[in-house]
Amino acid sequence: MSAFLDALRGARGIGVLAAIVALALLALVLSNAQLQDAPASTPLEQRLQNLLEGIEGLGRVRVMVVEDEKGCAVSAVIVAPAMTGVRAELEARSAVTTLLGIEAERVAVIGGYN
Repeated sequence: MSAFLDALRGARGIGVLAAIVALALLALVLSNAQLQDAPASTPLEQRLQNLLEGIEGLGRVRVMVVEDEKGCAVSAVIVAPAMTGVRAELEARSAVTTLLGIEAERVAVIGGYN
């Protein structure tokens, strides 16, 4: 334990402490996300999810569409943990920008390349 405390005393120790705190917060967020029920998707989000899951290399996806006060889509987030490559990401972004009529910069595709 004293070796751990000695490591934290240096400038590099601050980085180690920050990494530990970040990992602890990430674990807390992930555990809460698994315990809570996912919020209900809108019909538009459900249709986009169904469409995007048909793109090879995306796997199972979750979609969130942000709309303005008039109900027009202004941005979207796609979460695809099983995404296998850049091509799948580009196809997903292209599909969403085409369907929603928004710029590519307003679409975030989040996922890992397994």
